[in-house]
Amino acid sequence: MIFVCAERSKQVEAGDFFSRLYDGTSKNYPNGIMMLYIPLNDNIVYEPAYRQKVIFNHEHYLGHEAALCIQGLSDLNTKVTLKNNTEVTLRLLLRSLPASKGMWTPQLFTLVEQSNSGNVVLAAYHAEDQDHISARKLALEAEIRQVLAKGETAKVFQSEVDGIWFNNVSKTKTGNLRKVVQTSKANMDHI
Repeated sequence: MIFVCAERSKQVEAGDFFSRLYDGTSKNYPNGIMMLYIPLNDNIVYEPAYRQKVIFNHEHYLGHEAALCIQGLSDLNTKVTLKNNTEVTLRLLLRSLPASKGMWTPQLFTLVEQSNSGNVVLAAYHAEDQDHISARKLALEAEIRQVLAKGETAKVFQSEVDGIWFNNVSKTKTGNLRKVVQTSKANMDHI
């Protein structure tokens, strides 16, 4: 969920922009993600039942997320070709991985973003799916390699030998996700 704040004088202009952007049509969206756009300003009044539904959905998702760090991946904006000749970004590939049977969400990860340093990918998922994620991460690298067209693995992994490895993420008292100190693949193997 993204909240956008605009000056009062720009609310109508901002509302029109996001209404055109997230209009439900097939196009390239920022981060490859189609979002539901709900304008909130002084001139829009929602029925109490609708407002309660939005709050209910918000409260039942936020606060229940967990995350992990995936290291060894290239930039998430890197375009890769899949075996079916579809070209997607690495971000969209990771966000499109189907969930395991029994997970709360239809995709494995609900959010995939790169750290400011660019060497760590933060992947968020529903906290209730921790056991599914733990089991799945053991085969995640092989799963990614399996869907890529021949020769595309060099674009996805920083090192085809090292592949990917994982680190934990902690949650602050305020609910913010914070990555733990990152380390190399060799250090993780040693630990």
